[in-house]
Amino acid sequence: MFFDLPGRNERLSFLWFADWFNHNFINRSRQPLVPGNYRTMEEWEHIFNRIGFKVLKKEHLGFASIGSLHPVNRGFFVLEKVNSKDLLRDLSEQALLDKGL
Repeated sequence: MFFDLPGRNERLSFLWFADWFNHNFINRSRQPLVPGNYRTMEEWEHIFNRIGFKVLKKEHLGFASIGSLHPVNRGFFVLEKVNSKDLLRDLSEQALLDKGL
């Protein structure tokens, strides 16, 4: 069903509902609901770069179904903290590229 949904927003809505349903009706957890972060590997890489990390390695681990009927897409990143001067230089270079200079 998940892969038959036409767009990203529909798939995200399905995942949020599946989290809520699993938490409230399947597991009947008394713990507060902590929804997942449904981002692509590229979105995570952009976030890591923006906050000062360099991605040394990334690996898509596939879909896992641990304790749930719904598979969860998983990825793994190896990060390195970037020197703040290097980060500022990279951000400046990216800003110039974005402007077409």
